[in-house]
Amino acid sequence: FYSLPEDTLDVLIVGSSKINHTYNPLVINSELGLDSYSLSAHGMGLKEMYPVIKEAFETQSPKVVAIDLYQVGIQDNDLQANASRHRVFDAMHLSYNKVSAVLSQVPLNESLEYFLPFEINHSQWKELSLADLNPFKEHPLPATRYFGYYIVDYGISADKYTPLPADYLNDTTMMDIPEDRLSELARISALCKEHGAQLVFVVSPSFGADKFGYVEMHQLVNGTRPFAEEKGITILDYNTLLLDGEMSYYDFTDAHHTNTLGADKVSRAFARDLKNDFPDQLSGCTEDWDISEKMKEYRGILDEMKNSLP
Repeated sequence: FYSLPEDTLDVLIVGSSKINHTYNPLVINSELGLDSYSLSAHGMGLKEMYPVIKEAFETQSPKVVAIDLYQVGIQDNDLQANASRHRVFDAMHLSYNKVSAVLSQVPLNESLEYFLPFEINHSQWKELSLADLNPFKEHPLPATRYFGYYIVDYGISADKYTPLPADYLNDTTMMDIPEDRLSELARISALCKEHGAQLVFVVSPSFGADKFGYVEMHQLVNGTRPFAEEKGITILDYNTLLLDGEMSYYDFTDAHHTNTLGADKVSRAFARDLKNDFPDQLSGCTEDWDISEKMKEYRGILDEMKNSLP
């Protein structure tokens, strides 16, 4: 992200792996003729989003900022939260923003590892390999990344898929959103407003009735909607793509992540929604980055996946 030419970014998409598996800037850029970026990290929590967006505003002036609502409902345990913070803060340049963000979440006497990450494994660094750090042992680590988006070229089998029920949207149950989470959303909203950016909430496709499958996600959307309407924030729910058969099992790597086939569909839907909902914000945007070579590579991978479908 730091290597991007200053003040060229138009659409910023922030969040966890739900973002870097789902929103492909190559597709969005080609559809809209502008420049978008997926500024994401696996497991990024709601508390990390504010400093990440603030960091982006240091060098860029995006007209639209999108964040995934999934993290509003997830409560990580201490170990997961620590790992998530490292994935966000280790790559961030040293600044007042980084220092204040770290110290707002961890005590001073536990903060050194966020500024000198090698301190954690200093006694075994010679023994560690990339494979040791890969939590997805059954699949290779994604090797190709485009503007923050991961190419993921494997999918699930039909028997692992749980379709959304036809009456999915009829559930009016509202999840109770804790006040501290609404406060974080309010901070992000105020930051975007200060910089003249339109904030958007996105819901990335997922399936299943387990924790934060489609049922809880829809209830979270219902619970967030009053806040969003008060702040003038649009909610784009891409779980609806699963209702009309536009997406199916072969578009997913698991219940919470799309592969490249699914990401292509969501990215095109996201581009259409931005074009329809925010024409004024995007009217002066131009495509400043040359993506032609990357698009050739991407289209080759996409065609190969489409040809492998049953």
